[in-house]
Amino acid sequence: MAVVLLPTNELVGVSWISSIAGLQADGVATQLPASESSWSRYGFITVAVVGGSPENNTSIRRPVFQVDCWANNKSSDKPPWWRANVLAEQIRAATFDRQHSHRGVSVSAGGSTYPNAIVLSATMMTEPRRGYGDPGDYARYLFDLQLPWTQVPEYDP
Repeated sequence: MAVVLLPTNELVGVSWISSIAGLQADGVATQLPASESSWSRYGFITVAVVGGSPENNTSIRRPVFQVDCWANNKSSDKPPWWRANVLAEQIRAATFDRQHSHRGVSVSAGGSTYPNAIVLSATMMTEPRRGYGDPGDYARYLFDLQLPWTQVPEYDP
C-alpha cells in the first residue's frame, strides 16, 4: 500500500518563502545546513510552526511560523546584522505584493512531490527583531508570519 503524501504546514511555509520572486537567499528549510560556508553569500532562512488556529469546518489551515533569517561572516567574528535584516525585509515586502497572496505553491521535499497548496494570504504578525545568544556569531533576525493555506483539490474527470 502506497503512503499518501499530504502537504504540511512547514512544507508549505518553506515552499511559499522559497518561491518569492527575486528572493536572494542561499536557501530555505526547517534547519540550518551543517556547513556554514554553503550559506555565507546571502544568508539562510529557517521556518518553524509556533502556533495557529485550524478551521474546524473547512480545510483551511492557519499556521503561524517563526521565520529566522540567518547570516554569517566566515572572515570575522562580527555578525553581519544588515544581511540577516535584508532577508527579513524581502519577505516583508512579499506580504504586501498581490502576486504572493492567494497563489498556488508547488510542494516537495526529500525527492517527493506532494499535492500543491494555495496560500490565501501572508501576514506579518510581529516586527523583525534581532535574535541574540548564538555561539557561532551568526546574525539572526526573526519574526512571526501567518500563512493561511489549503490543499489544491485534485481533479479527476
